[in-house]
Amino acid sequence: MFITLKVNAFLIAFYLCVIFCLKTDNMEKELNFYEVRLTNYCLYQSPTKRQVIKYDAIDFTDYQHREWYKPIPITLEWLKDLGFEKASYQGEVKKGDMLYISDCNDFCIVESKGRFYYSEQEHEDAMFELLREVKYVHRLQNLYFELTDNELFKK
Repeated sequence: MFITLKVNAFLIAFYLCVIFCLKTDNMEKELNFYEVRLTNYCLYQSPTKRQVIKYDAIDFTDYQHREWYKPIPITLEWLKDLGFEKASYQGEVKKGDMLYISDCNDFCIVESKGRFYYSEQEHEDAMFELLREVKYVHRLQNLYFELTDNELFKK
């Protein structure tokens, strides 16, 4: 009986962990309205329509359909649309990584193993340090604004 209780307790703890992991995984796929600023881009995806919109275009009275608003994952296409270009010199990044610089040359993103990171260089000859992973367009817009005092829009 004691072994059965231990096994059951283990199984319950295991299932709770699985449920929690699945729940937090799904939370990332929904837009967190607390971290979105006006003019941030997001994806509106209703059963009949799918389009990229700016946050200021959201109807705030439509609370029952918040699940229709999704964060936009960062892709190379989005980086280009936002004014980032592949740096002509890739000497300060690890082999296999790619450096992208904004049109103001003060803000750098490094792509490493399919993920995108905000990066800085301590001095001109140093390697770029991967400081923070940026998964979504609205988070990149917010970080860019905080560090440069400029908005980041599609070009």
